[in-house]
Amino acid sequence: MLYNKTTIVITSIFFLIFCQTTMSAQGWKKRPALVTGKITAGFKAREDSILFCLYKDYQILGYTSQTLPINDKGEFTIHTDSLERPAFLAIYINNKRTLSRRFIEPGDSLQLEINAASDEPKLLYSGKNSLKYQCEDSLDLIKLNDETLPLKEGRLTGDYQSLNRMYLERYLQYYHIIEAYKGKVSAPMLSFLLARYSGNSLGIYYGLIADEYKAEANPGKRKLIVENYYKYALPDYSANGDTAALDEFYILSIITQAKNEMLFKSNGQGYPYTSLYHYLKTHYTGELRDRLLVYLLIDLRSLTDVIGYTPADYSSCMQDAKQTVVSPYLKNILTDRSVLLKNSEAFNFSMPDTSGKIVSLSDFRGKVVLLDVWGAGCTGCAMFYERFEAEVNPKIKNEPNFKKVTINIDRTKERWLQGIDKGIYTSKAATNLWTGGLVMDHPFVKYYKFNAIPFILLLGKTSKIYSKIDITLSSDQVHKLITEALAE
Repeated sequence: MLYNKTTIVITSIFFLIFCQTTMSAQGWKKRPALVTGKITAGFKAREDSILFCLYKDYQILGYTSQTLPINDKGEFTIHTDSLERPAFLAIYINNKRTLSRRFIEPGDSLQLEINAASDEPKLLYSGKNSLKYQCEDSLDLIKLNDETLPLKEGRLTGDYQSLNRMYLERYLQYYHIIEAYKGKVSAPMLSFLLARYSGNSLGIYYGLIADEYKAEANPGKRKLIVENYYKYALPDYSANGDTAALDEFYILSIITQAKNEMLFKSNGQGYPYTSLYHYLKTHYTGELRDRLLVYLLIDLRSLTDVIGYTPADYSSCMQDAKQTVVSPYLKNILTDRSVLLKNSEAFNFSMPDTSGKIVSLSDFRGKVVLLDVWGAGCTGCAMFYERFEAEVNPKIKNEPNFKKVTINIDRTKERWLQGIDKGIYTSKAATNLWTGGLVMDHPFVKYYKFNAIPFILLLGKTSKIYSKIDITLSSDQVHKLITEALAE
């Protein structure tokens, strides 16, 4: 990598500060956390309630939730069970209005004062470990102004040196803030925040380069993009890999970097899923490697740029990961996700359709079924439906052994039926079922342990899992999976 004198100075200072911060992080002791809150304005005593959702690990892994009463004084108390790492706590009033979204640590004892009278609630944190929020607020203020990026009509101008320098300077600002909070915020939390914000910047940086590479058709210019990518590559300062691995942004930045490497090696043609898996497996070690493999297998958004994806590829990587991953906790996560492997038993559902008739999985035996789980207001659900209807359905609409079944998880029947009538999530021609208002507590949801929609499965003719369908799969890939399932 080649840098000018100023860049080298920035990098050297940055590295020294980083090492002093991250090498002192010793992790957290397993302890519960306590949050006591008081809403000073904007609530109705005995009518309003608090909903809190606790993500104990990556948000993609799901959350636990609980509804709590607000007393006449506007007070509420949140007790968590034991935490081993930072957990993301989202607090809502009346199940819909966001009051707070913050990380909490094991052992926290926090007081939260909320003025909910305005559209954007005003919050005041105090108590043990509350200074981390001041630190985080300061980090949030450091944002790159899009007008200062070397872009023209949404494309990079080719000034990679300036882009590199801008990101390095941004990192340096992060480290100055982290340094100011040493001794005031726990060392592991500072290390975690450093990984989170630097990881987010790295992910954006790698994403810009990838988008530019894929948008460029000229082979010579593509070659120049790759050369500049390596020439002005950003260093990874996360010396404390195990702590950094706890953050979702950091994990995603590494996966994005790995995808770039694979894309460049394939000259933009794409790469097999197994190659991306083995790249991560062989280039990283310890907790970081294990978490990268687990995240890759859970978050199928990584299928972008993958060619020739098959359920067998996913199954082989899953089986290998279950042998490779060391942590019992991470092994259990993989075991839970094994219900999505090809030929696993599908959940034997029985749900009402729009006429009230109970429809069961057994009714579709002998047919390939696309199960599409959706909810009103879900943008991704609408996007998948629109693309499927325009680009996949015309090719299979006359196939007698294919059936599309939608499952709605809205709380009320009225909202479900209104969603159907809108025609942007499903059509009346599909078999439309409802979970009866149980939302995420329905046995179907608990069986597959998903926490985000759309959730889409392809079932084979024996009513067993054929493949999970991710919305990042191209229409051609989705059609290919369906035709392969029909051929079996």
